[in-house]
Amino acid sequence: MNIAVMQKAINKTAVEHGWWEAPRTFGSIISLCHSELSESLEEFRAHKSNLYYSDADVAKPEGIAVELVDVVIRILDWAENEGFVIDIYDGITPISSDEFPDFIAERHLDLSMAFKSFRSGYISTCEMSMTHCVSAIISWFSLNEINYTFEEVMQLKMEYNETRPYRHGNKAL
Repeated sequence: MNIAVMQKAINKTAVEHGWWEAPRTFGSIISLCHSELSESLEEFRAHKSNLYYSDADVAKPEGIAVELVDVVIRILDWAENEGFVIDIYDGITPISSDEFPDFIAERHLDLSMAFKSFRSGYISTCEMSMTHCVSAIISWFSLNEINYTFEEVMQLKMEYNETRPYRHGNKAL
């Protein structure tokens, strides 16, 4: 699946589940992305695997890789809603597992730079920071020899999101 197809499908699901009924601020989108990055770091710190399933009635994909995919989902949803296309690129510096906190800090920086650029009216720079964040996350999958590809984890999470209740049970953001 290519990124443009993912972007459209992700946004379609978000619209169907009520996430775009009211305007959402860019700050709320960025804050939620920061939250997903922090959840990924917490999974890493707890020595959790890249992918596992919760014990809920409907098995929810969880883990380091899933939280990183959630960041990409939020970015692609926003981009589609705003009419931007996130074009990924190769060439992100490889990291080893002991550098994962640095990787997360760098993604936080990408998101903060996107927010600052957006607030300053530099939309192309904002898009560039968001693209860098997505590209780095996708590269993480191939550079760290995990058992799942980005596309596999993305597909699992997208399928799960389609089964979730309206606004995930009325969450605020």
